Amino acid sequence: MYSGHRDTGTQKMLLDIDYTIAHNRLREEITEKLPAEIEKLRQKYKTAGEVELNRRAYSQLKKAANIKISEIILPVAEIVSVNKFDVGTYRMHFEQTAMTGREDSGSPHARS
Repeated sequence: MYSGHRDTGTQKMLLDIDYTIAHNRLREEITEKLPAEIEKLRQKYKTAGEVELNRRAYSQLKKAANIKISEIILPVAEIVSVNKFDVGTYRMHFEQTAMTGREDSGSPHARS
């Protein structure tokens, strides 16, 4: 997940924050703690199956890490356009342009 904006003069897209690093770090922390949490819950819920134990453990760890689902609310009247954003395609073809503000003349996708 990213946040960004468009340059008011050129309308080029600029990515301000890449949340992927933070999300990956949280995911790794939870994954590391998951086996111990499952074992702890196994003692409490002796008849629970693996899927249920895993679900409960994951939920407990998310709660302990204070992870909440983010919601973004935009008034429909303020939406000018909506486009699907593919990070892989962006990185492959446009990232250098967005970061430097100029086209890469070596790119097959550079505009003349």
